[in-house]
Amino acid sequence: MAITRGLSKSAINSFTDIEVQKIVRVKDSKVTKNKAGQKKKNRDIIDTKDNKEKKSVKSKKTQQNSPKSSKHVLQNSPLIIDGVSSDVLFENALKIFSKSDPKIIELIGKCPKPKFLFAGSTERSAFESLAKSIVSQQLSRSSAQSIYTRFKIKFGIPLEDVKKESLGKKDSNEREIFLNQNEMDFFITPESILSHEPEDLKTVGLSFRKAEYIISLANYFKSNNLKDDDFHPMTNDEISERLVKIKGIGQWTIDMFLMFYLNRLDVIPTLDLEIKKAMCRHFNISFTKKSPTHQELVELSTRWIPYRSIASWYMWSMRDHA
Repeated sequence: MAITRGLSKSAINSFTDIEVQKIVRVKDSKVTKNKAGQKKKNRDIIDTKDNKEKKSVKSKKTQQNSPKSSKHVLQNSPLIIDGVSSDVLFENALKIFSKSDPKIIELIGKCPKPKFLFAGSTERSAFESLAKSIVSQQLSRSSAQSIYTRFKIKFGIPLEDVKKESLGKKDSNEREIFLNQNEMDFFITPESILSHEPEDLKTVGLSFRKAEYIISLANYFKSNNLKDDDFHPMTNDEISERLVKIKGIGQWTIDMFLMFYLNRLDVIPTLDLEIKKAMCRHFNISFTKKSPTHQELVELSTRWIPYRSIASWYMWSMRDHA
């Protein structure tokens, strides 16, 4: 499939910039410094027979605890968000929570770190992220992933075509990064969707309504020439006001987009049922069909500002780790 079947040069440029951002690493993280310090301490042990044995044991432990190197984004490796390392942002959140809500600190100690801070998004564009959200609505995780995979393969552009178009613009290091990506992946764009009818999209397992929603999303992005860079200067409210106009996009989908794609740190998804239940449990208040209200949840969450997204992650984690 040629790249000219729907992907504009501006879309290619946007894609490559996003991909390059995804391989950012923070070498001087707290964990790396601690391990480096441990290795230096081991080297300084006096060179006697007993100490050699101790050094060998410590060295083996260090190797067992060290993560394997990889060119791909790893779980728990810091990202850069608004110019700041995510591990620094996480530490800042802990300092605020320890004063404003000590109870959540106990929960944090039992749970993994938020993946939107340390793993990054698997979607390559805002359009792709929102399209996946539509596919996933009211489906189990496994069912949603199965349908979305078929959807990308049938209606997306092969990533290899995007790479071939982009290689001439990148230096040697970036070429190596691109060539090490998954060769069988596909890239969804508004253009690759708009050449199809809802009936076509239904063939991968989508309902007719969801097929219409995705085409509506593609039309909105295309007609407004909407790119990822357009979202960065917008506030959360401004993004919500724009996206809620799209058929099939509600506030819950927008909140997920803000948190997991745009890495916005101060989002409280009050329409999420698990968040509601967890906050009631956390703050020891009653949960009914009518309460707590949106405004009540917002008021409760003020103690987590400006890191309500991080607190929300731990509310989700409460069911499995509390």
